[in-house]
Amino acid sequence: MMQSTAFVHSWPIHDDYASDPLFQLPSPAPGSFDLPFPLSRLGGYLADDASTTDFDALEAILSSDQMEGIYDCLGLTTTTSQETWSFGSPSVQASSGVGQGWSPSSSLWTDERMCTVDDSLDSVTLTLPCEGMEIDGMLVLHHLLVGYGEAVDCGQNELVEVMARRIADKSNPLGRVHERLAYHLFRDCDGEGVYLEQESRKNFEAALALFYQVYPYGRFAHLAANCAILESIPSGTRTLRVVDLGLGEGIQWALMLESIARRCGEVKLTYVTHEGEDSTPHWYNFERTERLLLDQGRTCGVNLTVERVRIAQLADSLRGTRCAGEWTVFNCMSGLPHTARDTSRRTAVDFMSVAVEFLSDSVNYFGNRRGILVVGEGSPSGMPLGHSTSFGEFFEKCLNHYSSLLISMETKSLASLPEARIAMESLFVSPFISAQHWLQRWEEVRNGFGPELIENCAVLDGIPISRSNLMETQELIKETCGFDVKIAEKDNAIVLEYRGNPMARVSTWDCRPKKL
Repeated sequence: MMQSTAFVHSWPIHDDYASDPLFQLPSPAPGSFDLPFPLSRLGGYLADDASTTDFDALEAILSSDQMEGIYDCLGLTTTTSQETWSFGSPSVQASSGVGQGWSPSSSLWTDERMCTVDDSLDSVTLTLPCEGMEIDGMLVLHHLLVGYGEAVDCGQNELVEVMARRIADKSNPLGRVHERLAYHLFRDCDGEGVYLEQESRKNFEAALALFYQVYPYGRFAHLAANCAILESIPSGTRTLRVVDLGLGEGIQWALMLESIARRCGEVKLTYVTHEGEDSTPHWYNFERTERLLLDQGRTCGVNLTVERVRIAQLADSLRGTRCAGEWTVFNCMSGLPHTARDTSRRTAVDFMSVAVEFLSDSVNYFGNRRGILVVGEGSPSGMPLGHSTSFGEFFEKCLNHYSSLLISMETKSLASLPEARIAMESLFVSPFISAQHWLQRWEEVRNGFGPELIENCAVLDGIPISRSNLMETQELIKETCGFDVKIAEKDNAIVLEYRGNPMARVSTWDCRPKKL
């Protein structure tokens, strides 16, 4: 079997997760939770044990009549137990009681004719295996994916199309991590992928509740941000103004309202929307979120007001709002899996630019600050992972990141419930994995909208992450195998890692006084 040492270290190919002790979750304690506000305590601020997980939510997903659409799409029956993918085989080899499995030949990418490359690509050479050599299927798929990024860099459009077809042929939503990653990359050109996503949406609330409690991505980002915000509020503050990009279900603020009530009695929450958000398919309803937050505020004794402002009008809406006794928090969360959508880098930078302008104008010449900026990132384009000199390099970083995300979701509980795993991946992973989407993100980074724009901002000062914040987040993930929390090189950022790979990052900033 051919192996590549460099490949093993840079992009994991181990897929025997069920037997790996690192993927065994602790036995769930009995309990329940309701959306949109899980009852589990994040750190020490709200109620009960964060490790409490109601796996009845899995049964709720699987028992739903809406799951029939997923079964039909994948050619499964409702008695599906376990599938074994034979790489290179024309179809999935299924155990008894399983309907016909996924077949790469059913993909819209498949073409019965031999793929050809014209004479303009005669410089490309093809090395075939010698007689008796055995080919590692996963290694072949890896080289196809890396080659795809390099072909895009070289502008070889015909080669890009050929490689995309070959990758799609080797993809499989029921297969191992790399096959599923390849499937999501080109799902936009596959009617079955779109249909699978539509059917999964019907179980969104149950899947979100389960995803948020089982996997630490959202809980880590919310806890780290909320700790930093609560620590920053000065004594004597009467009103907390929160300007939030990416409100979603409002889980972050619902979990913090009780703690805010101990610091100040009034909260003004501004939800910032952006161009194209209304036309982007998602499952959040602002009116419902507003109503639930207001109910939660009344329960906690907080005078809460909620408003919605488009990002183009944000700067104007903030003018003249500064007053004594008010503390302003700009909160930007993007690319976190539980949000099921990725904010563009341009939109995030526009929001942070307004924040920097407001905060720098709020600082008086004695250095008395009036607020902070909190940035949470869950995608490679928003994290300082080193400068990428080409799309191919950026593409491979995205492969590393999202393969780690898929691997982290391989738990013993989901191993026996492939339909639930498919639904959760379609909802919370697939929106971030797309060859075209990654190309757009690379263009934004290349055009100066990368994380270094904020990291190197001359008027921003990093606020160091406190020891208590670090200890709270470490306590959060202590029973979640494979994960670790560390302070970044710049001590104003805290990072959630999975097996050494940075998966989510929260940084805190304030502005230094303007010079006379």
